[in-house]
Amino acid sequence: MESYTPMDVFPGDIGLSNDMNETTEYIKYGMENGICKISSKASMLFLTDESGSRLIGVLDGDQKEYYFTYEATTKLEAVISEYKPNLYDQETGAIVIEDSEGNLFNLCAEVDFYCLIEKMELPLEAEMSIYAMAMDINIFSDTAEFNSIVNKNPITTSPEGIPIGFGPVFMTPTGIMPGNEDISFPAMTYVHAIVKKVETKTHSFTKNEFFVLTCKGVTGDFELLCSPMYMNENVKEGSVVVGYVMFRVDILKARKIENETNE
Repeated sequence: MESYTPMDVFPGDIGLSNDMNETTEYIKYGMENGICKISSKASMLFLTDESGSRLIGVLDGDQKEYYFTYEATTKLEAVISEYKPNLYDQETGAIVIEDSEGNLFNLCAEVDFYCLIEKMELPLEAEMSIYAMAMDINIFSDTAEFNSIVNKNPITTSPEGIPIGFGPVFMTPTGIMPGNEDISFPAMTYVHAIVKKVETKTHSFTKNEFFVLTCKGVTGDFELLCSPMYMNENVKEGSVVVGYVMFRVDILKARKIENETNE
């Protein structure tokens, strides 16, 4: 497989491109039209397009950081249990998320606006908006096609002789970036998810289309951002997404976990 990086792929998931000249022109356009906001707490700018596409730039230090993000509406309530490094190896730029009622999943996600958030004492209960950026995915038209390919050879067989395969809702955090396996990103995750809704968006500056798939996953619903390269006429409600994504969250509220008993 050809080696590539998230910065090659993620811009297309929100209607931009990996051409930094275009990114610079977009920032210039945003500043001239008063839609580029600059944080007073950090050297950071962000532009939110009417399509929900969002560009975040962190300008501290010699290396500029650019995050291609989205103004998501799906929510997740869970426990933040630890920090992990993000795409640019910032130690508080990603978090590990666990289910508050039994740790049924263990998910790493990068944090939007991480540099504006003071380092929190973990664990915390939090409400977050959650979405994912498509990195390397396939979309099957329905569960029948999914089973015919993914489960063509079963994982194992039950004592009763029943073949056992993968379900259409599945997740395993890998950290592995397909095509560049020597580099690890904690938030990179392999998922199976069922499409519940398909929306077509158009970026108002570039006029590029991108797609928002509301999906049912292990953590509940999340929005999956996809460039046109992943889409075809068979993508619809009931389709199954399989592949590598990077989860992102915007932390809306966070609160300390109170001990219910004192020992």
